[in-house]
Amino acid sequence: MSFDYSSKGSPFELTPEGLRAAIEGAVGNDQGTYVKEKQRQLEELGYEDAELVGQVVFRVERDDQLARVALGLEPLKSSAMQVFDARFGIPVPYIGSLFDDLDDVYVTPPEMGTWRVAMKGADALEAAASFDVKLHLAPPELGGPYALLKHDDFTITFDDVGLHFETVDVFTETRRTLGDWCNLLRGLAHLADGRGRLAITTTAGNTCHFPVAGSLNGPNPEDLPKLRDFLERWKRLVELAGSTATEAFTIDEAKASWAVQVAVGLSLDPDPPGYMEFDIEGECQPNELEALYFNSCSFAGAEISFCVRVVLKRVIKTKPKFRSAKFELVDVRPQVLDLKQYGRERAEAEGIQILLDPDLLETT
Repeated sequence: MSFDYSSKGSPFELTPEGLRAAIEGAVGNDQGTYVKEKQRQLEELGYEDAELVGQVVFRVERDDQLARVALGLEPLKSSAMQVFDARFGIPVPYIGSLFDDLDDVYVTPPEMGTWRVAMKGADALEAAASFDVKLHLAPPELGGPYALLKHDDFTITFDDVGLHFETVDVFTETRRTLGDWCNLLRGLAHLADGRGRLAITTTAGNTCHFPVAGSLNGPNPEDLPKLRDFLERWKRLVELAGSTATEAFTIDEAKASWAVQVAVGLSLDPDPPGYMEFDIEGECQPNELEALYFNSCSFAGAEISFCVRVVLKRVIKTKPKFRSAKFELVDVRPQVLDLKQYGRERAEAEGIQILLDPDLLETT
């Protein structure tokens, strides 16, 4: 390398003052900013395209494999890899441990825009589940799927055969917020029985409709409507209370939330599967009584207290055994400090004489 300083440089007077003026003319008065910029250049210049580049050798085993690799749907199974530090386009073999444990290499395809997917059920009046998805394209000459709509929870691929929908993670282990779970479960429940359809809207606003011909495969697809109803009703109960559910949770944690399931069933389920039964002693009891059940529960960061009017009917005319026949939500609010006082006050406001204390009830 050679450098002609006389043609590139600027002459200055060989005195302290002349040297200072020359330096300030070259770097300015803010030396800190100049040094910071020079440090950035030392670290980044020459790496505009990539800091590390590699060569991967792999075996193509299926006709659609290259297209799926290009869309990031499956990895390259590398049999040999070389990595280079490529500054200013000059490859120098990389020495380090960064890739020692790397077995699979995934390609990140470029995004071609954002589309919208709506999942609808057989009932046109049921609310759809809507998702924003990223569009990715693969060269058609690769001989596999040529388009991918990717969401964190599912993928939709297009090939010469048609459209293919699949979820992309372990359903029971992923943590999502209540709103995200409700939207996803609503969509999957619409598609579960094979009578649903997908409405896909492009960036330009054009919408295409695709029927879902087959039922979903996966763990317990028959549970999807029940899980959807439970979480959507819990969400509704939280909204009625004026509380908020901000914590993420797994579906297994939702299934284990027994107290919340009871609250949702008594408050909002039009046909709850369980019932309450009591022996109520007393002279000349009528065949129908009203009681008030009150309790508190919490899940997904939301804490509420609620009261339910319970209509009790005599089971056997000659015995003092009564069973619940109807439940009606009469109050729900953010969790109270004194639950017993809350129950007494609501019973008085509703004109109900019988209080069902949750501490005195047994579950069977």
